[in-house]
Amino acid sequence: MDDINKLLINQPLIFIDKNYFTSFLSGGESLPLSPEDIRHYRKVLRLSKDFHVTISNGEGLITVAVVNGQNRLSLLDKELYYFSRSRKTRLIMPFIKRKGLEIMIQKLTETGVDEIEFIQSDHQVLEYEKLDRLVNIAQNACVQSKNPVIPIIKISKYNLIDYPYAQNATYIWGDYLSKGYLESLHINKESSEDLVFINGPEGGWSSSEKMFLQNKFLAVTLSENILKAETAAVCAIYELKKYCNNLIVKKR
Repeated sequence: MDDINKLLINQPLIFIDKNYFTSFLSGGESLPLSPEDIRHYRKVLRLSKDFHVTISNGEGLITVAVVNGQNRLSLLDKELYYFSRSRKTRLIMPFIKRKGLEIMIQKLTETGVDEIEFIQSDHQVLEYEKLDRLVNIAQNACVQSKNPVIPIIKISKYNLIDYPYAQNATYIWGDYLSKGYLESLHINKESSEDLVFINGPEGGWSSSEKMFLQNKFLAVTLSENILKAETAAVCAIYELKKYCNNLIVKKR
């Protein structure tokens, strides 16, 4: 935990494209900060002169670097660490309206979700076409929350019923009529199985989709009230994260 505090909590986080991360570690040359990073660290955070940062490839590899007065990034620490989680938390759901969708991506990233996959549904809204924008929202949320792993965001061609569910994962879906909360499932915290929450669309599941879920997966309620789709997703992942542990190991 001391290493996590040192590398992530006490200093800013900067992402380097994973295609350049390895060469940067071995090459010894400095890299210029992006205009967005310069604005964020110099104008928003008001960091002056040289300052230390954690750099990440977005997939968990992290180390320490320094930003000099010319806004160039240089390797400071020869030690390389790998940040991971004892199990993954994933969200499966149809698309929702843009405003709620983008806020949801931000908040899910702050909680540490590992993967968000949008499936097809009978009652979904129109498909969101700007996947790059969602990834950018997630990366910015990672910087703000000091989360070194950018969640995977993807669009599935499958609907709820035809989706290829994995054997080594625990799937849970939300039903406000269910009498059980997540705590009642007695999830094994020592297991490495993925925890996957299946979240409904804004218009609710169709009768055939709901019957499929009732026959196949565990149902839980997240609140005594009916939650919006984006609220339910964030609440569920937040609760599931209690059954995961952050791990950090030295790679060299």
